[in-house]
Amino acid sequence: MNKYIKFIALVLSLVMLTGIFFGCNKKAENCIGTVNGEKIPDGVFINNFFDILDKESTSENWSEDYNELYGNKLYEALVAKKMDGKTYFDTIVDKTVEESRIFMIKHLVFSTKAEWPDEEKRKELKENAISYIDQMNTYYGPSFGVKTVEEFVKVAYSMSYDQLVDYFVMSGCIETYKQKLEEGVMPTDEELLKYYEDNFSKFKTVQVRHSLLELPDKADDKAKAELRAEAQTLVDKYNAGEITFDNIMERSDDVDAEGKPNSDGYYVVYDGTDYVKAFEEWGLKQTAASDKIEIVETEYGYHIMMCTKILDTSDDEVHDRVYTAYMDEKVNSKVEEEIASYKKDKNYKIKDYNKEYAYELAKKVILGDAEAAASADATATASGATADANATPTPTVSDAAADTTVVAKYKGTPIYKAYYTQFFSQAMNNCFAEYDFTELNKIESEKEYFEALKKVFYEEYKDGKNYLDYSKDEALDLMLNFFAAKEMAIAAEKGYSKEKTDKLLGELDTQIDSLLSYSGEQYGVKTRDELLKKIMNMNVNDYKTVYVDQMMVNDYATSIIEEIKPEESVLFSHYQKDPDKYRIVTIRIITKSILGADKKEVSEKEQNDVLNFLKILEEKIKNGDSAEALAIGYSDDTDSANGLMDLTKAKSALVGEKIADWAFKQTEVGATTIIKTDSAYKLVVIEGLTDYNGTKGITTSSDITHKVVQDQVQTEYKNYAYEDQVEKYVKDNSLALSDIDQTVIQQVIEEYINYNSVEDKEDKKETE
Repeated sequence: MNKYIKFIALVLSLVMLTGIFFGCNKKAENCIGTVNGEKIPDGVFINNFFDILDKESTSENWSEDYNELYGNKLYEALVAKKMDGKTYFDTIVDKTVEESRIFMIKHLVFSTKAEWPDEEKRKELKENAISYIDQMNTYYGPSFGVKTVEEFVKVAYSMSYDQLVDYFVMSGCIETYKQKLEEGVMPTDEELLKYYEDNFSKFKTVQVRHSLLELPDKADDKAKAELRAEAQTLVDKYNAGEITFDNIMERSDDVDAEGKPNSDGYYVVYDGTDYVKAFEEWGLKQTAASDKIEIVETEYGYHIMMCTKILDTSDDEVHDRVYTAYMDEKVNSKVEEEIASYKKDKNYKIKDYNKEYAYELAKKVILGDAEAAASADATATASGATADANATPTPTVSDAAADTTVVAKYKGTPIYKAYYTQFFSQAMNNCFAEYDFTELNKIESEKEYFEALKKVFYEEYKDGKNYLDYSKDEALDLMLNFFAAKEMAIAAEKGYSKEKTDKLLGELDTQIDSLLSYSGEQYGVKTRDELLKKIMNMNVNDYKTVYVDQMMVNDYATSIIEEIKPEESVLFSHYQKDPDKYRIVTIRIITKSILGADKKEVSEKEQNDVLNFLKILEEKIKNGDSAEALAIGYSDDTDSANGLMDLTKAKSALVGEKIADWAFKQTEVGATTIIKTDSAYKLVVIEGLTDYNGTKGITTSSDITHKVVQDQVQTEYKNYAYEDQVEKYVKDNSLALSDIDQTVIQQVIEEYINYNSVEDKEDKKETE
């Protein structure tokens, strides 16, 4: 993947079926244009621009030099190159505009069909989109150094929160419609076999076995020659019958953490497996299984390779690939048939095309908001732009060597400081999961915010410990269980191959480079290490090892969790242990402010008047008046839901501890109370109660049912069951960390709490 590809390219493809909308951003002052009277949403254009960039990066027009460029440097290169009288940047934008037009045609045409998702399904898609974005923010937000989900979306996806949700829903509707078309395609075995044979080069699948003799970094010609000679010696001995391939595997450098060959050297190769080019090409040239071996040279060293099997459609994996490709081709063919006439219809050409705005969005994707705004060339015919003197500096890859400071040992193996840094951060996040940050989030200054946060760290959490002390111990437990899980994964042959590891690290490099290019100036940093130190408290090479291990353990955990199938009685028993943890209480809040124009509390008399007024409304509700109507008529907080919200324990901080505590004690719909906060009196009404067995009253959406509660219980139960397996493994094998260095632990804690903000740096500059 090329280094300009931003975070969006890695995640949008994962959610095409999870979420999406059917409109456009009506509030946007600018618009790229319209298709049959419907505006093209910015989110559609931005996503298509990412897709076109990704496709272009694999075309013959894409210079290898571009792969090392990003930000302003990449933009300059794209506008400097000419193609058919236009700059390469012009060409990419034009392709994006056309793809956006086709997208809108599909949406407009399919939305008139009976198979189009109904209103309830569209609501479900929107809820899924919102949930997905929240999850991505929870997981990646800290890495981007943002406080809100809106900020996360802006940085990670180059668009606003509403635009992203709208795009997800639009795409989801189209994909759902295509799924309906797929139901009408029922290929026979004969049709699939013919499709396989007609497209054999695409589906040809070969199983190979290899042993890698890895070249050391920066190996000179002499080292290469010596390693090549060693590989040839092994081949000669094999051909002479002196050794077996198993003996050759004993020499392999493609091994897991325990030194065992990954997958015993076996790999399946087909077009698109994305292995090293020479490795993949050799595999695809094979026509039959053989005991002959050859040496294949790659940038990693010398692979001694053997073809062990040619797979066909009798293999489940090959059959699934053929089936999926066949279905995609048939469905896409149907789609093209349905939109063919519309693509030629003049009413479905782009009207009111705002070329300047399209270029503005495209440049923002590459440059980021600040650079795009400052770019000297804002015209629609971008050509030959020069570098902006104030642009974010192009990142230089001069990553420091990994810190080998040992914090502890696992079965005698050193654990480096970076791991404890990661797990201490995770422990702190776990502790603060239900903390009410309402007051802290009112602080505008970054510096003041973190000073206030530091004070919170020393507040009592539980077991007589403050947040820092509790997290210090919890991090050690998390770290022990993590390395036990890693050991379990390797034992289950779920370890990563060298190729898989290298691919992950390449993608990580792309993310780091993109974030530096996009937000380096915002963070006040110029290098990759400075950036990672800012947001992860470690350097790039420290994080790389942690990252790969985490991805591997996550994959292993997912595979185990999917296999857990609890019975209904077991799930209900789990629910009954703490029903409030899962229950959904739907409340409506009618708010009346007690603050004056100066943002200070009004007089005691005026506050009593507000309280008495809410008591009148409360009496009306008890006498049968509509709480919704009263909220519409009298609440100071106006929103589309008229004060209605589905409250869970996890979201209790949104309404404050007083309201949440009262709400979860209620057992009847219609219960009311009046609660005073720092800024208002709030009349709270219980509108709905949803538990494991059903719903009483109403909820904000038809999607909020007892099934949501049951799904949450099942998810948590399965997660706990997996954790229990790990803890049992730890206990059964009497595992424990050894040689724990408290000095290093204290160093990690100090680095965590002494946040060095951009604002701090600016303060220092002013005083110098």
